[in-house]
Amino acid sequence: MNSRRSRRRIGAGLTAAIIAVTGASVIGAPAAASPASDDPTVATNAVTLITGDVAVVSYTADGTASATLTTTEDFYTQSFGDDLYLVPTSAAPMLAAGTLDTELFNVTGLVRSGYHDAGRDDIPVIATGSLPRARGLDNTATLSSIGATAFSIDKDQTGELFTAVKTARSANTKLWLDIKVEGTELDPTTGVTQTGADQVWDLGYDGEGTTVAVLDTGYDPNHPDLAGQVIGERDFTGAGSAVDNDGHGTHVASTIAGTGEASDGTRSGAAPGTDLLIGKVLGFGGGQASWIIAGMEWAVESGADVVNMSLGSSEPTDCTDPMSEAVRALSQQDETLFVIAAGNAALRETVSSPGCVESVLTVGAVDADGETASFSSRGPTLGSLSVKPDIAAPGVAITGAANGSPGDNHYTRMSGTSMATPHTAAAAALVRQAHPEWTAQQVKYALTSTTKDKKSQDTVYAQGSGELWVPDAINAEVIATSSVTVGQFSWPHDSKTSATESVTYTNFGDKQVKLKLKVEDLVGANGKKMPKKAVALGSKQIIVPAGGKVTVPVTATNVTKNVDDSSFGEISGRIVATGGGHRVVSAIGYWLEPETVDLSLQVIDRTGQAATSGYVDVFHMDVDRLERYYFDGSSSVDIRARVGTVSVSGFVNTPGADKSYTYVGEPEIQLTESQTITFDSRDATRVKVTTDQASQARSATLHYTRDDGRWLALGSVYAADTDVAMYALPTKGKKAKLGEFSLSTYWRMYASGVDTKDSPFVYNLAFTETGKVSKKHDHKVKDNQLATVDETFYAQRAAGTYYDTVKAKSPVNEEVFAGTGMAPIATPAERTAYYSPGIAWQQMGIGADSRLGSDIMLDPFTVYEARDHRETTWNRLVTNTGLWVDAEGAPGRVAERQANLMGFSFAQFKDGEPGRYGLGGFGDVGNLRVYRDGELAYESGWPAGQLLVPAEQADYEATVTNMRFQLDTPQLPDSVLSLATTTTFGFSSARPNGEDVASLPILMPNYDLDVDLYNLVEATDVPISVGFTTQDGHRMSDIVELSAQVTFDDVTAMEALDPSGLNWIDVDVEFRDGQWVLLVDNSQGAGSYASLHIKATDADGNTVEQHVFRLYGVA
Repeated sequence: MNSRRSRRRIGAGLTAAIIAVTGASVIGAPAAASPASDDPTVATNAVTLITGDVAVVSYTADGTASATLTTTEDFYTQSFGDDLYLVPTSAAPMLAAGTLDTELFNVTGLVRSGYHDAGRDDIPVIATGSLPRARGLDNTATLSSIGATAFSIDKDQTGELFTAVKTARSANTKLWLDIKVEGTELDPTTGVTQTGADQVWDLGYDGEGTTVAVLDTGYDPNHPDLAGQVIGERDFTGAGSAVDNDGHGTHVASTIAGTGEASDGTRSGAAPGTDLLIGKVLGFGGGQASWIIAGMEWAVESGADVVNMSLGSSEPTDCTDPMSEAVRALSQQDETLFVIAAGNAALRETVSSPGCVESVLTVGAVDADGETASFSSRGPTLGSLSVKPDIAAPGVAITGAANGSPGDNHYTRMSGTSMATPHTAAAAALVRQAHPEWTAQQVKYALTSTTKDKKSQDTVYAQGSGELWVPDAINAEVIATSSVTVGQFSWPHDSKTSATESVTYTNFGDKQVKLKLKVEDLVGANGKKMPKKAVALGSKQIIVPAGGKVTVPVTATNVTKNVDDSSFGEISGRIVATGGGHRVVSAIGYWLEPETVDLSLQVIDRTGQAATSGYVDVFHMDVDRLERYYFDGSSSVDIRARVGTVSVSGFVNTPGADKSYTYVGEPEIQLTESQTITFDSRDATRVKVTTDQASQARSATLHYTRDDGRWLALGSVYAADTDVAMYALPTKGKKAKLGEFSLSTYWRMYASGVDTKDSPFVYNLAFTETGKVSKKHDHKVKDNQLATVDETFYAQRAAGTYYDTVKAKSPVNEEVFAGTGMAPIATPAERTAYYSPGIAWQQMGIGADSRLGSDIMLDPFTVYEARDHRETTWNRLVTNTGLWVDAEGAPGRVAERQANLMGFSFAQFKDGEPGRYGLGGFGDVGNLRVYRDGELAYESGWPAGQLLVPAEQADYEATVTNMRFQLDTPQLPDSVLSLATTTTFGFSSARPNGEDVASLPILMPNYDLDVDLYNLVEATDVPISVGFTTQDGHRMSDIVELSAQVTFDDVTAMEALDPSGLNWIDVDVEFRDGQWVLLVDNSQGAGSYASLHIKATDADGNTVEQHVFRLYGVA
């Protein structure tokens, strides 16, 4: 797997099912507050995998993800960059066999795509080969261009589909994730003038008679610039129409064929006479690969001359994915040219799919000065190492039509290869109009052959043959092959070897043309000049006859003498042919493999056989590349690796009676020559743990980390079986010197001979060694060396089952690792938890083991010292208000103001334990309404949001509503309290001084009463203590007024939204001993639940009104 992201992960703008109160600042984070330095979790998502297993994925402040399964299935994990993969061990052989796409297990990628359980109830899949039989298949579509079928599988039926593929007799079946594809614009002068398109209008070339299909987010049919320009449209997203709800497609369409009507013609597109076909293949946030493939097929069938695709995969591929194969097949015809964005990944080898396909016209972006845009993806292509992009066009600060056209704001600016692509697609339409007899490839060649003549320009892997120049393309008589990838030279190099391809020159004129050929800009991977003899042309001068062709061999020689080591890699240049007023350009490139050796890994399981299950990660540390190889019983894993530093780590699963997992690896290998390394699991030592009390491991994890200071690679295997054995193979090499290496084991151990749910204690233990793996792994733990936490787990009216898991931070690099799976607890229960000291632990409580789930609550990360003793309760008096706290006990914030920006981020549900924060359940709903001086100023479908407000002092009310998804039809009997809450915070606010971020003066109520372990009270008088807290940065004044009511009525969803029709009973309120107390008579509520309504005002006039439906039960 390749990843090109920085080691310090950045939050990915996730669409979370649930919002956490986790922030030291809520300004600038519309979906969730920005967490404090102690990394509280900001979002948790359930993700159903293609195997039917459910993963719970959590994120911390810096975007670091961790994951575990809700089932008892063993699993592997891999993390590199922003991507976290979780693979149930049952799926590993299918990954090794190539019948499953690895992206089906990229749990962070699934969340980013909105494929998590709160986002959708099915998984979109593309099946190549035979379609497996399984229930739950829906939205089936045939993708004839690649002989595939797209469908969605109900998440309840994924396990059946997985089994069908696993047992299928057909070996050609493969399931691909129907990936989410994104438009390639970035943050919001027209580029038409820069391309010279306006210069050909007076010649009569404006695109008339041609058709460009725009596959994007749709278009704004009411925008003046697009009126009358669209001759056909189709929606492929299921939205029901091609109307643009994003703005990306409208901007792109106007760049091609906008009339400029809204600007009196000054902001027209590059080909305003062309007709548009609009294919909506992207929704808000992206689209599925199958939608795009269907759109491509439609565009060709509809007779489009050009197809504009300002989109691409979020990660580069090796160009064998379904989307690439489809455009490759569709490009075989002569009529339609696909013009596709290169992508915005900025780095080398990041051209996205389907722009990586050789036959399409792939477009990079330049700024107004013709310099490569910093964001523009560079070649060569991943895998084939071919020359891409083909051409470059303006893509920075491009003005185009604004979706919705509010008032006079008809235009907006955007940047990205998405903006460069329509300039090029429009140019293709102009060339097709001028030369209707030309094929699609000839149109492509005309554009790439006639790029701007500049004194200096970037390499072909950034700009292809150069920057688009339309006038010369229109007038072209001689064109040449766009680019040639001459070959790949493997190490060791032989200067006598060479590779030859050819460039063909075609003369459409009526006179012969004499051309002189020269290789220019020939440079290595580091930008330094290569020796002239590295590339030779078969002819330095040619005569191309009228209406004829001449083919010129291009030979790359394996020249390495006097070549700097850093020049090895992608070599590039341009062939420039001049003469008779013509200038014809072709891009050339080849691969000069850096010093590379063969690394053979022979991996043996504990039975002495070649490993059939498990994997090994190979981290090429000098080039920041991580590759994973799953074992399939082959005698060795054979790898080509650059000389330098390589780290190898993996896990071997020995099936059968032994059922063990063994860590194998060498954290630091200096590769200077080819070598074979044998990892024999039989030489490993067992990891043993003994405790003072008789205990048995119910889950265990082996986990490695490898950090080179720039990138961090992590991998693990988790086992949820009492009989599983963990082993570690001692490393033979020296201790890691470059960066850090660690191997950790995490254990949850329960009383021997007792069901996990009934165990009176649990040991949460972690053991880490660094640098290398030792020979001894015998850990003897004493209770007095550990921290202890007395835990009380409350039930809700009836005995039930609660679940918990713990996470730990690596003591080496503080990356979060989900070290254990879900464990049941029979509630009510009292239990003693023991913790290894010196490790940052976080406990998560979950109300039900279900994909729908219920309350998720998390403690802050806590580092215990030996002999620490603490107490905690879980699931007691669940409400929705409260503040998280950091490790020092400082409260966070949920409502702030900076200048004229006001932000809110509230918890959904939490229990009464101070500092704990709640994430609600999967499917829970909530919203926020903000009123200014009695008028609705803002509304959000989440209990969080931001709004701009006037600077002047005003009175505000922020109303937060939260409801459980099962309010009217309870599905989770373990979560029957606090089924809905509504809280209104009243306060005054004006613009703070300067740029200070100020806490808003809100009052947060909390309750305490003497409930039993079932959250019940007797049907008699019960005092309820009411406390109030406020946020860090605001000094709360005294509460001067408090009133309360109670009802024992059953609650429906509608009554929770409007509780005025319930039978509310006034409650006596007293202030005694510095505490507000409610005197509630529960005699009318026997066998039911008590819902509470309070109103409070402080001395500064701040108010809070709260309804908590089912705060507690009455026996």
